[in-house]
Amino acid sequence: MPFGILTKYDLQNLNQYKVIVAPHLYALDDQEIEALRSYVGEGGNLYASGPAGLFTAWGKRDQPCALSELLGVSFVGTTKEAITYIRPDEKHKGILLHYTEDHPITLYCSQTLVKAQEETEVLGWLTLPYTDPKDPEKFAAATSNPPGRHTAYPSIVQNSFGKGQVIYTAGSIEAMACDDQRKLFMNLINRLSKNDYVFASDAPGCVELTMYRQKPENRYVLNVLNFQSDLPNIPIFNVTVRIKFETTPKKLYHVPDGKEIAYDFVNGYIDFKIERLDIFAMYIIEY
Repeated sequence: MPFGILTKYDLQNLNQYKVIVAPHLYALDDQEIEALRSYVGEGGNLYASGPAGLFTAWGKRDQPCALSELLGVSFVGTTKEAITYIRPDEKHKGILLHYTEDHPITLYCSQTLVKAQEETEVLGWLTLPYTDPKDPEKFAAATSNPPGRHTAYPSIVQNSFGKGQVIYTAGSIEAMACDDQRKLFMNLINRLSKNDYVFASDAPGCVELTMYRQKPENRYVLNVLNFQSDLPNIPIFNVTVRIKFETTPKKLYHVPDGKEIAYDFVNGYIDFKIERLDIFAMYIIEY
């Protein structure tokens, strides 16, 4: 999933982005709140999590939360449990992968307690462990904190606001390091973006792709890095790369050797294979 980093200096340019991810934003000022409302209202898509906008820029609790209408929820509190779960709503089981009501997905964090507004669609619900993991006198299992208390609090909701869409999660799914939580986060972003990315790849997580446009040369530069935590690197084979392109490119080649790369151009996308990636590869796409 291609991404960039935004700051307050980018508020005037939010409409350039298909999806804005705003994780765990405790405090927002009036300018930031209005920018997000305007962005979504005009057709943008927002992902937000945790206590989003609960405090002003000066650390004062906002009552009611300035983002409640945008997110489609009202805030009630926060779980005291630091290990929590999300079970799927009956209508949206596929979003939470293979997880079920009896076997919900784990979050290693607390969740905000929220109530969904009337028109807000609930995608997942909060489940708590049998006992509070911090309670030294009560436990449900010696080595874990299994789910046992289903609540009526939403964990994941989707809300329509103006011409745009918002997905709000009560826990920081995006901060989890495990594969299934990352896949869930991607499912939610794909739901907002409709899988319409500038470029994408089926490479494993150790591979990072960056792409830059060089207008004076009428070309894009694609960098592909295979950086693994355990060295030496294991080569990666047969990686597929897909790049959104307006017209058929003049040339696609590997540098520095200049070897031309075969590609398919279908429905506005270039598809090509990286047969072997040891550490680093660079490609030029001329147009």
